[in-house]
Amino acid sequence: MIGFGRNGMSVTLCALSRLTCLLLFVSNFAALAADEPKSPAPVAPPALVIAATVNGEPVLVGEVERELRSVVQSQKLAPAALAILQAKATQQLINRRLIVRHLEQAKQAASSQDVGLAIDRL
Repeated sequence: MIGFGRNGMSVTLCALSRLTCLLLFVSNFAALAADEPKSPAPVAPPALVIAATVNGEPVLVGEVERELRSVVQSQKLAPAALAILQAKATQQLINRRLIVRHLEQAKQAASSQDVGLAIDRL
């Protein structure tokens, strides 16, 4: 049974109209939320970013930064000088990996006993 309100509208139709409006609002809100830009993909911490690769082995930015800190310590450098030193530190780490690889292949790498002896001498 359909009843009429003061304005001549059916109470049942009014309830359906409200439900329809609510559904449209929710569906439009969901569509707007889907259009919002997604949050950016997580970024690796700088220490875990690869600066170079040597024989498939990564040289991490964190390693380059440690090498650079050991040389620069607390000195303030111009950005251009810092960039040059970063490149040199990266190259030094690459060279070190290449030398170690060559020594290992030539069976001339230091044994753990040799390393322990060298540490004891320090």
